[in-house]
Amino acid sequence: MKSFWGKLLVVFIFGLLPATSLYLAAGRILDQRQSEDFDSAKTELRHELIRIADASSPGSFYFRVIESMMPEMLSEDNQQESRLAVIRKVQSICGQDMAIYMFDNLGMPENLPGYSPPNRFVVGKLWDILAETPEYSKGDEQRQLKRLQILLGAEASAGVIKNHEGQLLSLKKRRSSGYLFWKRKSPDSLAGVVVIVFPVLKPQQILSGPFRKHFASDLRLAFWNHEQDAPVFTSDQHADFNYMRSQVEKSSSEGLVNAGRLWITINTGSGVFLGSRELADNRYRNATGMLNLLFAVLATGMIALLFSRSFDLQKIYMRTGSKLLALLLVAIAIPTAGLLLTGVTAISTHEKVLWSRLENDVVTRLTAIEDDFAEEERNFVRHCNVLHEMLLKDSTEISCQAAAESMLASGQAIRIDLMALDGESLGALNKGSWFEGLEKSVDAYLRYLIEKRLAHRMRAEKIELRRKQDPVLNDIFGSTDFGFATITSAPGQLHNVRFGLNELMWYWNFIDVPGHPAAVISVFQARDIARKNFLKKVVRAGDEPLAVFDASRQTWLSEGFQATEESEILMRAAILTGKPQLRRISAAGRRWLALAYPGRVLAPYSLINLTDEQKIRQPVRVLYYLLATSIAIIFGVALLIARLLTETFLKPVTELDRGMHMVKQRRPEARVEIDVGDEFGELGKAFNEMVDELNEMQLARSVQEALFPQEKLKIDGFDTEIFNLAAADLGGDYCDYVKLDEHRYLFLIGDVSGHGTSAALCMAMAKATVFKACRDGLNFTELPGRISSILLQTVKRKKMMTMLFMLLDSADCTLQLINAGHNWPLIIRKDGSVEEISLTGMPLGVRESKRKPEHRTILLSQGDALFSYTDALIECQAPDGRVYGHEAMYLELAKMSKLSPAATVAKMKAVWDNFMAGGPQQDDLTMLVIKNMTKEPADVS
Repeated sequence: MKSFWGKLLVVFIFGLLPATSLYLAAGRILDQRQSEDFDSAKTELRHELIRIADASSPGSFYFRVIESMMPEMLSEDNQQESRLAVIRKVQSICGQDMAIYMFDNLGMPENLPGYSPPNRFVVGKLWDILAETPEYSKGDEQRQLKRLQILLGAEASAGVIKNHEGQLLSLKKRRSSGYLFWKRKSPDSLAGVVVIVFPVLKPQQILSGPFRKHFASDLRLAFWNHEQDAPVFTSDQHADFNYMRSQVEKSSSEGLVNAGRLWITINTGSGVFLGSRELADNRYRNATGMLNLLFAVLATGMIALLFSRSFDLQKIYMRTGSKLLALLLVAIAIPTAGLLLTGVTAISTHEKVLWSRLENDVVTRLTAIEDDFAEEERNFVRHCNVLHEMLLKDSTEISCQAAAESMLASGQAIRIDLMALDGESLGALNKGSWFEGLEKSVDAYLRYLIEKRLAHRMRAEKIELRRKQDPVLNDIFGSTDFGFATITSAPGQLHNVRFGLNELMWYWNFIDVPGHPAAVISVFQARDIARKNFLKKVVRAGDEPLAVFDASRQTWLSEGFQATEESEILMRAAILTGKPQLRRISAAGRRWLALAYPGRVLAPYSLINLTDEQKIRQPVRVLYYLLATSIAIIFGVALLIARLLTETFLKPVTELDRGMHMVKQRRPEARVEIDVGDEFGELGKAFNEMVDELNEMQLARSVQEALFPQEKLKIDGFDTEIFNLAAADLGGDYCDYVKLDEHRYLFLIGDVSGHGTSAALCMAMAKATVFKACRDGLNFTELPGRISSILLQTVKRKKMMTMLFMLLDSADCTLQLINAGHNWPLIIRKDGSVEEISLTGMPLGVRESKRKPEHRTILLSQGDALFSYTDALIECQAPDGRVYGHEAMYLELAKMSKLSPAATVAKMKAVWDNFMAGGPQQDDLTMLVIKNMTKEPADVS
């Protein structure tokens, strides 16, 4: 169980934790990439829908078609056939309701063979006014007004059209909409083109007609106008677009994924567009699946490793330093990875917050700019009040002439009227052709004001209006339905009015001073001019790049602004959706955070504000630097800790490891130097003491090995073999022989209880006693008693020693035996039988004995052998716990009757090794074999 928990800890620390960390990190990266690709897909689909919505908007569609054909129509190099081909191509796209009129360098209509647009006379008169051809005379605007209004609608006015060259003017006529566009070859040229469209194509007609071929193959599209609940255009009859629209609008996110497709809606002024594309996320599904599979395989492998027997921690060698380093890396890497993921997520979230904050700040600023346009209106009123005050103080006309002309010259007004009490004009200053055709209406209303607001002065000065008012007009001016009643009741204030296509700011005030020549002053300013003047000041005053887009001309008004396709798309998206749009774009070789703001008060002008991307990138980069620095500091501290661990822990361990290697090499100079006052110091001291003891033991081992016979004994007619294998460096077994004379040989085999130095000492004393006894004259029966007595006298701790004494007489082939508690010897007869010599006796060193030991004499015939051994041979154990025992030994020895002593010992050693099957040796093993090879007892003379 302890081994299992150890393996579990190792697998958890070095396997499961890193694998889980990598799995979570890889999963987070995949999620991040999938989210980025999803956002990219949403942006791409949104751009596509904006492009389609913009292209299908009638105004944008016709403007682009007309702009694309203008270079060829106005080029002097193109022949009539080329121009006619262009007209035919344009009419094939837009229909026959588009009429194109061309005029030559003399301002005369240019006729193309096979093409005759309608209403050429009226349009020719209009061109005379617009280009001021030689056929034009002052007052034609008023004279041609009725004709123009019949052709172009009640709001049409030649003077207004004249101020909108190069723009697509929207017209209304009997509930149908139309467009007019005119342009000259150059500002002073009489040649040019007029394009009139009545009625215009609807968005669904543009989508299903000329623009359909530009759809992407996998795009599904539907369009709803604001009048109907069902889609008026669908690209696919099989999709349930109403259901998908409701699902997208209910969704809290900008896009919705359904059946592997991404769905997005955008709301525009013309209607709602719903688009869908296939979402290619299979690669992320596959990658996620492979990641999950890999993690499952790794986890399964780790679980299997826990229950594998081959995974044994005791057999796996790993340096302590490597273990500590691995633990440290795991301990640091996992929280560091968590910190990294958390930090990146937090920084990404913070970046989004900065984006949102920037968007709010810029939107607030641009909204404030629109709000500040009210200041331009107040300035207009302020200048008008100044002019009014001048009139009140000085009754001469010349006194305010300069101030009025200054207002017109500076673009602060387009028309100033001064009318006398009798309703006749005292002067009218006009700039441009804004009021061509509208003078009678303004004149009638000013006389109406005099009659209503200055009737008391007229009675006092006995003055009447020279021209009587039209009762119908008086009813209109007095009615609250047309707004004139509000204007009449508020002199000296700003009034926003619309005359035809003109959006105007109007100021009027009366002069109630008896005898004053003037009665009413009226000042008009075109809102378009006021917007331009205001935006010029704003663009110059801004700290950040600010550009103005004129939606009516589809052009940028700001000088120096380098428009790009990205800025065009962004601005069109803002205008179409009516909402600010924030996006990264490239302009002037730099990256910007661009916010397009659709104009409301300033329409048709919209604003785009450019903020250097570094304003967001820099703080985000600082956060990433701080995160990287924090991680670097963590790793630096970890390395410092590793260094300290090396000095305080790994260095002593390394020193001990070095000492152990020296010990393995049996180098006597092995020493370690650990000068610390802790457990490592004590361990080093104990190691050095152990090495000293080992050196002493090695010396004793050498001495002990010298006690064993170094050369094989040669006996005429006999062969012997001695084998010894100690279980420890100092064994307790003893085996020796002594040659007494030409025929007598003393053999001894013994086993001292235990191992180590004391056992080896007993063995040495036994050998010394034997040699001394042999020098003094051997008495075979007294030898065991002498050895036992020496052991009892010299060894303080009781040490028991068994020994078998054998005296061989080669002359008569006899063998005398005395057994001091040793294993009974065996006789292996020539015929293969095994005899056990049962001979008992007391072990040596137990106590003094007065009795002579029992001894026996046996005869070794030719081919017979004596086999003696120590306990290790019969007491060895197999891995399954079985003990070898006597019976197995007898059976093996019976097979060895024909073998030499050396072969017998080798065979028994092999049997012994095979039985233990690599198990540990528990005791010393000694074997002795004495065999009569050639002598027969009868040979003895």
